Amino acid sequence: GNMRYIFIYCAVLILFSFKTYSFEKLNFEYEFKQPLLIRDGNHTRIYSEGLVDSIVPGKPILPFKQVRILLPPETSIKWVRAVRSNEIKIKGARGLPRYPHMVPLNLLNSDDAKRASLVNYEIEAQYPSALSYFSLQKYHGFNVLVANINPVYFNDDRELMFAKNIS
Repeated sequence: GNMRYIFIYCAVLILFSFKTYSFEKLNFEYEFKQPLLIRDGNHTRIYSEGLVDSIVPGKPILPFKQVRILLPPETSIKWVRAVRSNEIKIKGARGLPRYPHMVPLNLLNSDDAKRASLVNYEIEAQYPSALSYFSLQKYHGFNVLVANINPVYFNDDRELMFAKNIS
């Protein structure tokens, strides 16, 4: 009676636990709230709920989101791509603060350190890219894709932009 159903259930469970998954493409969509501009003296900080600030030395501090995607068992990744959409220009952001260059403590008060702190940041067009980092990691035996996506960025004309969606 019941033992037969339990046996069949266990057999089916074991059979499907060894299945290899095959996907052409996994697509994820992320939506972001409009960022706030916070004036702090001569600087304007950009704040967006649920995002953290970037810390790239010498570059402007911009919010980004780190996503963690649990992948099906035995999944292999060929490439990762992020595409921005619903983009708008951010107006009124003046003097974005930049993350400071690293200076050894014994040189903290030196003239070189003071000069380095006065240098304006240089940015490339499309900085940062929609996807600035990704890594395939293992967590308790599961594959997890970890990626940093950037809804706030400078476009080719070096205008500050915001993408409401990244997929």
